[in-house]
Amino acid sequence: SAQPIIKDIFCGLLYLAQKNVIHRDLKVANVFLHNGKAKIADFGFAKFTKYNISYLDKIQGYQIGSPIYMSPEGLIHNIYGPKTDIWAFGVLIY
Repeated sequence: SAQPIIKDIFCGLLYLAQKNVIHRDLKVANVFLHNGKAKIADFGFAKFTKYNISYLDKIQGYQIGSPIYMSPEGLIHNIYGPKTDIWAFGVLIY
């Protein structure tokens, strides 16, 4: 069953959001299994913000992440935030 893996990824995203970290490149290739637990990896595009989790970061001229997993805000307007990580999570579990 994929349910434990999905739960692990969700808990990881929740932890990141609580720490005001936006991953910005969540995809299957950035999730690994370690000792039976799913772990989020590759924080090369991640960003720490001093704002709360509703914050959206507009980055002019830069498209960050993998287009297949990107939210419309990220793909069209280069706007990123925890909600864009949730979008990528939805694509990932689909």
